[in-house]
Order: sequence, then C-alpha cells, then structure tokens
Amino acid sequence: RFLADISRYIDPDRTAVIVRSLPDDLVLTVARHLLDAAEYVVLGQFVAVVDERVAGTVMTLATGEQMLQTSFYADDRARVDRLVGHLSDERLAEVVQAAADLDQFDEAVSLLVFLGPDAQARLSTTLLGLDPAVADGVVRAVVRLGAWAELLPIVGRLQPQVVRLLVNVPTTRDPEVISGMIRQVRSQGDLVDRARDLGYFAMLVDVFDALDDEHRAVLAAVEEFDDPQLQAWAAGVAGVDEATMRDALAALRSGAALP
Repeated sequence: RFLADISRYIDPDRTAVIVRSLPDDLVLTVARHLLDAAEYVVLGQFVAVVDERVAGTVMTLATGEQMLQTSFYADDRARVDRLVGHLSDERLAEVVQAAADLDQFDEAVSLLVFLGPDAQARLSTTLLGLDPAVADGVVRAVVRLGAWAELLPIVGRLQPQVVRLLVNVPTTRDPEVISGMIRQVRSQGDLVDRARDLGYFAMLVDVFDALDDEHRAVLAAVEEFDDPQLQAWAAGVAGVDEATMRDALAALRSGAALP
C-alpha cells in the first residue's frame, strides 16, 4: 500500500530499473491497490515501464472498465496492442461493453489506430456477440470524430457479417449522416488516395451489397448522389465515365445490379 501511495509522485522513467527489479507478486499487489483506487493515470504511466508479461497479468486482474480507462492514459499506447493479446475474447468483450456503458466510444475509437490487425479483427468480431446498440455506438463515434482515415484500413479486414452489422445500424438510417460522410470523404484527398492504393474501392461494392432494404432506401434521400459534381468526382476516382457512374449510383439506390 505504501508503494501504491508513492507511485503517484515518482517518475516512471527515472525509476524504471528499480520497478523492474521488484518481485512480480509485489508489483501485482501494488497494481491491485491502484486499480481499486481508480488511479488510472498512474497505471497508464507505468504501462511502458513494467515487464510486458507482468503488465498483461495486471490487465487480466482488471475489470472491463478498469482496462479501458488505463488504456486511455497509457503513456506508451503502442504497447496497448501487445497487451490486448493477453486478454481472452470474453475479457475483450467486457472492455467493449464498458465503452458502451460509460458512453466513451469517442475515446475508444481513438485507440484503434494503435492496435495491430489481429487486435482490430478480434475487436470487430467481438461486436457480433454484443447488443447491436454497441455497434451503433461505435458508428456514432466514427461519425462524430470524422475518423474515416483511421477506420479505412480496419474496414478492409472485417468479416462480411461484421460489415453487415456496422452498416445497418440506426445511425446510418439518417440521410444527413450519409451526406456528412460523403462531404468528409471528398474533403480528405489523402483518404481517397489511400483507398485507391489499398484496393478498397471494390470493397465499397460489398459494403453497399450488405445494406438491408431499409438502409438502401435511405440512399434515395441523399441529395449528394444527384450532384453532377460529385458524380464527376466519383467517376474520376473510380476510373469510369460519368454515365457509368450515374448508372452505378442509381443501381446502388434501387438495389439493381451494378453496371
């Protein structure tokens, strides 16, 4: 308990050698005291200092909320990806559920960029076992943050059933949300270039195919699709003539086969 108290006032970097020389069971006991006291900032500062094996054990001792909060304050966020590997799928689901319960999806989405492909895939699959409202919370956070650049590499690795879940949430039934997404994508030229380089335009067809009838009907109310400038821009991005792009957009809205 004394070590837990003084850990609030010491510099983790300057005491790293001492911390790493402490017995594992002592470090774990100190961590338990800090978790019970909700000292997430302190725990986050020591994530980069303690042995990864010990840090992984600390994660297994924490609740979903405690793991989430500690991750927000991790000084070395790159290490969060490796620590996620120490968690079972059930424990990972607890973290995602905690983000929903605490309405902290914005903060959670900001951590996605620090996770590797395996952790991102596990997180997305976790959504399938939770209440659909959780998936809607994730989409709302992405919309609020305009985090399309961060989301792009992740979407390309999602399983079809996860894509179907995410695109058919209540948030995407609002034509204004779709309009806002289009405007954000058009304003981020580097995002379009990255999508082209990663070969994700073909994936967009799969995304539209995953829409249910109710969500596809919303596309008819998205005025941007009728904008000649957007049609010309989209044709240039996809490398087709404008007439083909107009036919493609009409097909996407009606559910007909793409040209």
